[in-house]
Amino acid sequence: MSGAMAKQVELAVDVHEEDGMYWAEVPSYPGLFASGETMDELIEALGEAWSLYTSDREAVPQQAAHPAARSLKILVPV
Repeated sequence: MSGAMAKQVELAVDVHEEDGMYWAEVPSYPGLFASGETMDELIEALGEAWSLYTSDREAVPQQAAHPAARSLKILVPV
């Protein structure tokens, strides 16, 4: 990411650790998930996943009515 103020979005995600890797899903946006070997890689991958998730839609999709029971809010670069 370059120096100027990078665009970010806040997502509530469920983060899982399995076999030394991380993966996360965004329950309020069905089908939005990512993985990485580190939390930094996971955050970067979530930014890429968000861009892909929203790229084929005319507007950002509306959140589902049922937020995750346990979630972590993170800012991801987009």
